[in-house]
Amino acid sequence: MMLKYKNVDFTSSELGEVKALYERSFPQNERREFDDMLKDTSGLCKVLSYWDEDVFIGFACLLDVGSISHIIYFAVKEHLRDKGYGSRILDCIHKAEKGMRVIVDIESADTDCDNRGQRIKRKEFYIRNGYEETQVKYHWHGDDYEIMSFGGDVTRKEFSEFWRTVGSSTQGKIG
Repeated sequence: MMLKYKNVDFTSSELGEVKALYERSFPQNERREFDDMLKDTSGLCKVLSYWDEDVFIGFACLLDVGSISHIIYFAVKEHLRDKGYGSRILDCIHKAEKGMRVIVDIESADTDCDNRGQRIKRKEFYIRNGYEETQVKYHWHGDDYEIMSFGGDVTRKEFSEFWRTVGSSTQGKIG
C-alpha cells in the first residue's frame, strides 16, 4: 500500500510530532529554524509528513528550484526505522517530484569519525534506492558532505546556483 503525505503548516495536527522528530534527528549545528521553513513564502520550501494509514511515520523537507528537488531534511520515527519506511518515503518523493532530479546531502563516509559506520550505512541506503554519487562535495559547519542524485546528475555549478537562488528567494532564512 502506498504511503500518503500531507503538507505541514502551523495548523497541522502533527506539527508538534514533526518538529520533535526534526529536533531529535538532526544535530543542533545542522538545523535551520524550523518555523522559518513553515513561514517560507517563496514557494520553494515544503515540509511534508508521511503516513501509513493513520500512523505518522516521518517527514521530509524539500526545496524545489528549477529541475532540482533537494531533500534537506528527512527522518523516520525511531521505532519505525529499518522497516522499509525510508525507502517507501523516497518512492513517494520520486513519484511526486517526477521529472525532477532529486538530491540529498550526506556526511562523507571518507572522513575518519566516530559515526563512520552510520555514514556508510546511510550512503548504501541511498544507493539501494537509486541514488548515484555526483562530483559535488563541500565542507559545512565543520563537516564534509557529498551530494547524491536520483534522476540525473547535478553539477557543482548547478548546486551553487541552486543555493544562490534559495538564499535570495528566502532572504537567507532557509539557504
